[in-house]
Amino acid sequence: MFNKATTVKWKEIRASKLSWEIEGGHTANIYWTIISEANKKIILEPSFYSRKNLRLIAELLIKKSPDAIIDNRIRKIADGKFPWYLF
Repeated sequence: MFNKATTVKWKEIRASKLSWEIEGGHTANIYWTIISEANKKIILEPSFYSRKNLRLIAELLIKKSPDAIIDNRIRKIADGKFPWYLF
């Protein structure tokens, strides 16, 4: 799907979420995790993508994986409403 090392079919996606971890008390790394039914994980770093591409990924995820549990923040990204901490 997005990473050559790990692939997941759209219908196999069971969940997607945004999360972050803080390094050294000052820097926050934000991750977008897509989890398959087989517990495979694809981890995206939103800072590597444009707003347009992040929105496209969110829209496709919602459309092509309708049964997946999708973080509310990702649903908002699909509507063009980005969390302040992404940019």
